[in-house]
Amino acid sequence: MPTTTLKQIEERLSELEERETKIEQDEAEILSVDQYILEEVEKTQKDSGLARSIYRFRFLISILLTVGVALVWQGVGQISATLPLVSSAAGALAVGLLILVVISWITKAK
Repeated sequence: MPTTTLKQIEERLSELEERETKIEQDEAEILSVDQYILEEVEKTQKDSGLARSIYRFRFLISILLTVGVALVWQGVGQISATLPLVSSAAGALAVGLLILVVISWITKAK
């Protein structure tokens, strides 16, 4: 039967105390993260009044957004028809391709 010396017991006790301290620190960190999450959830619930209103009238809002997008594109079409460079099909194609090439070049540069 192995005998355990007092020094071995003290070392083992010291290791256990270190582990306990580490566990307590981890618990404190977990509790602080939990508190932060709860605070963020409360903020979200307070700020979600507009989201609830949007959700309640989602059909009406989707129709308004669709009309808004259609009107924006109608305006873009009418403005482009008055500009001499893009009023013709060839000019519009050239400007469109130029815009796409420039955007592609800019995104590849980053």
